[in-house]
Amino acid sequence: MRSFIYFSTFLFLLFACSKENGKDWIVADIYVVDAVTGEPISTNLALRYTQGGMGQANEEIYSIGASDAQGFKHIEHDVLGGQLNFVVKVMYGGGYYGALSSLGQFKNVPISIKGNNIKTVELQPKYPVLLNVKNTNCTAPDDTLWLSLNGTTYSRIFVGCVDSLVSSSYAFTDYLDVPEVTYNFTTKKSGVINTYSESFSNLLPAEITSIQLDY
Repeated sequence: MRSFIYFSTFLFLLFACSKENGKDWIVADIYVVDAVTGEPISTNLALRYTQGGMGQANEEIYSIGASDAQGFKHIEHDVLGGQLNFVVKVMYGGGYYGALSSLGQFKNVPISIKGNNIKTVELQPKYPVLLNVKNTNCTAPDDTLWLSLNGTTYSRIFVGCVDSLVSSSYAFTDYLDVPEVTYNFTTKKSGVINTYSESFSNLLPAEITSIQLDY
């Protein structure tokens, strides 16, 4: 019985090695981690390749499942004639890695047809912010706030006795590449105009930070 187990193990290893070194197999081990914390990320993957001859090649993409709780995905693909230029597409998962996952954006990882591909894919987290603005000393219905988000001049205008979340197309206000942000704002109260800014740092990666901005 023990001899049979040893023999079976030998055949399995021989078959795995033959696929790694053969011309007709893609074999890859993909590890997906957070670029800041190093923590594993479970996210969807796809395989892309070109099919066909020069001048007539078509791009083919199909899902190959998701990395597990340890961020790991083992890939084996039987390469057929005319399949070239293989790439593993790692989806920005969880909504907070490089782009919203609903946008279907990927990080592309080229892999070779021959040999064992061991790739660690680092996804850079975003820093989502949920901003609330409040006119704490409202003087009149025409009090005005011009708010600049991340250097975009007067991207938001608020009028009156405001106590409001700054809305966006996301479920939060802004989606930052770095863990800090500066808001520039100009206010008009009783005809008096003031301009100033306020900065916030040490934002949390891949986690919504709530900011209260009073004026």
